[in-house]
Order: sequence, then C-alpha cells, then structure tokens
Amino acid sequence: QDRDKNIIAGRQILDNELAPLDINMKEAEKLLIARYNVHSLDEVLAGIGVGDIRINQLVNFLQSKLNKA
Repeated sequence: QDRDKNIIAGRQILDNELAPLDINMKEAEKLLIARYNVHSLDEVLAGIGVGDIRINQLVNFLQSKLNKA
C-alpha cells in the first residue's frame, strides 16, 4: 500500500519535472529502466516517491541522453 502511494507520488513528481522539458515519456521510460537496473518504471517511480532517487539527477541524466539540455 505504501509502495502504491510512493509510485503515485513519484509519477506526479516526474510528470511535473518533465512536462516543461518536452521529454517523451516512452523514451524516458526505457532509459530510466536501464539506468536504475530495474524491471519496470513503477520501481523507478517508487524510488522517486520514497526519496531514494533524486529527481534532479534523474532529469539531468535524461537531458544528457536525449540532448535536451
């Protein structure tokens, strides 16, 4: 149950950060799954929601990989 709340919180945080950057979520999902060595985006979102994954580092990583910086 806490995991579900963390996933929802992580999704809101990620959406808020990516919206103004015009980053495609499908591209981002593949990169994030590989970057954090997980099986699904939900695992990344839960990490964001609980605070294990720092959103600034994640966004910087995506920008560098997608050349949006």
